[in-house]
Amino acid sequence: MLKMKLRMNETLMTILMNYVMTYIVAAMIYGPFKDPNGFGYPQTAEVAEQFRLKMLFGTRANIGIAIAVVISFCTWFIIYYTKTGFKIRAIGGNVTAAKYAGIRTEKYQIFSFLIAGAIAGLAGALLIIGVEGRMKAGTGASLGFMGFLAAGIVKNNPLLAILASCLIAMIQVMGNSMEINTGLPSASIQILLTSVLLCMMVVGSKGVKSNE
Repeated sequence: MLKMKLRMNETLMTILMNYVMTYIVAAMIYGPFKDPNGFGYPQTAEVAEQFRLKMLFGTRANIGIAIAVVISFCTWFIIYYTKTGFKIRAIGGNVTAAKYAGIRTEKYQIFSFLIAGAIAGLAGALLIIGVEGRMKAGTGASLGFMGFLAAGIVKNNPLLAILASCLIAMIQVMGNSMEINTGLPSASIQILLTSVLLCMMVVGSKGVKSNE
């Protein structure tokens, strides 16, 4: 709504709202959702084993990866091979031109935001039931930023975002190894990736103004 009514950058607003939601979740974890048997640690009760995601072929990877890949393929098909996807891409290219073409821009923008939010929520759920096993303060706090980076690198192509996500994951793992071998803090990798994201936001905001 802020994007449509006030022309605010949706990427910036989402990142800022991440902090709001992080503190809300922390309040829940320190409060009503806190595990009474957790020895005082800010965390929820552990997810029951029958609700955890199964591992793939005896590896450390769970079926959440397969679910993410399937969703990426479905999103790619909808965006590039359906009328709805064509209208969404038209709005993303130039919202004013899309309005003059008779497209109900607000309807499709709200639809896109809702679907994107649902997918993000599903990703968080997969993280908890597939990897962490319980919610802790700060769990997945940086994943949203990395998601923006992966999408921005490939210009929002859902299929290429899979490769971009793998690349970013490799860089983060290399950062941990670099800290062990060279003593350079692994946080330097996060700083580098965040700097790239900020540069992309600046360039993207200029592109949005030109499209409008």
